[in-house]
Amino acid sequence: MRQPQAAREILERILEIEPLNHWARFELYLRDPDSRRRDDFQNMIRNELPHENYLEMALWYYRSGQDAESIRMLEMAPEHPMVAYWRAYLNRERDPQESRGDLVRARELSPELVFPFREESLAVLEWALGQDPGDWKAKYYLGLILWSKGRAAEALQSLAACGDPDFAPFYLTRGALNRERDPAGALADFQQALYIERESWRTWHYLISEYFEQKMPADGLALAREAADLFPDNSVIAVDLVHGLMENDAYAEALEKLENTHTLPFEGARAVHELFVECRIRMALAAIREKDWDGAIAHLEGAKTYPENLGTGKPFHPDHRLQEFLQALCLETSGETAQAESMMRSIVEYTWAHGGEQTRYQYFGRLALLEIGEEGKARSLPVKEKPPEAVLEAIKLFGRSDPGVN
Repeated sequence: MRQPQAAREILERILEIEPLNHWARFELYLRDPDSRRRDDFQNMIRNELPHENYLEMALWYYRSGQDAESIRMLEMAPEHPMVAYWRAYLNRERDPQESRGDLVRARELSPELVFPFREESLAVLEWALGQDPGDWKAKYYLGLILWSKGRAAEALQSLAACGDPDFAPFYLTRGALNRERDPAGALADFQQALYIERESWRTWHYLISEYFEQKMPADGLALAREAADLFPDNSVIAVDLVHGLMENDAYAEALEKLENTHTLPFEGARAVHELFVECRIRMALAAIREKDWDGAIAHLEGAKTYPENLGTGKPFHPDHRLQEFLQALCLETSGETAQAESMMRSIVEYTWAHGGEQTRYQYFGRLALLEIGEEGKARSLPVKEKPPEAVLEAIKLFGRSDPGVN
């Protein structure tokens, strides 16, 4: 039984409860399709990706078997490639001429910042390619969706069929997918992305990172220096330069760059601080090899700090057992035995207080137990991970053996 007045009342009640219910406003427009209702609906969609609202609602109508309503929704949507592809698909039998026009428009629109992800769009793009096998953008979008669904091999096949488009993000995408399968191809793609778009820091960053990934530190550092001159205020590029300096053993310069880098704090912002810690520890290891105990102690103490400019706050229970164990060995070697023993016992206390947390520094809890003569407890302490080889080598310089893991 059709009850239009009751339907309107229910929709208006929905909007009283949920003023941002776009679907209810669209349903009111369908029942009274005038410009005022249309404006009421469209003016309330104010986010940064409005086309996604329209697509999501249009797909609801499509899944419900209401193609006409889905088309009307998409006719009101902002211009966007996926909107055009969907309109073409829905009109393929209803209005073939309109469908062909939308396909042409979809191909003409820029792929910049287009990131399709809906699984339902796979069939749409496959149909579009059936109409025009040479549409590289449809293949690119298809690859993005397949990648988002964990179907990387199929995504690569789709991207490989795109030819050689003049679009840097395409090469960044294919390069990222190819990193493990075809490192040489990935490097070539990142190089091509930079060739096409030198104005974006991202193309520089991806190529610099790939040089480091493929153990080409000199190339990475040279490119990072060039990028840092072009983007002096970009913190990502600044970190790339620090990484490059460290990969090339230029620790003093790396530390200087870090001291002048300003990273805005955000949740999970640990990478820059971890680079700072690693730089300080590497400098300490170099000092240990030179038997510069005071220099090593200073760098290890610095590796326990949290400079405000690096955007990472100090945690409640920081794990500094690596730094403190090496500091204790340096102190003991330089004659400060009481201070060294106190530091070893501090490491043991931390280990018992946080022993259930299998961090990468648990190894030093075992070493400290051995130092204070608690061999039985040391062997029973669960340790699953060793520190880096450079740290193990430094410990051996003090005459300590590797107690292993269990």
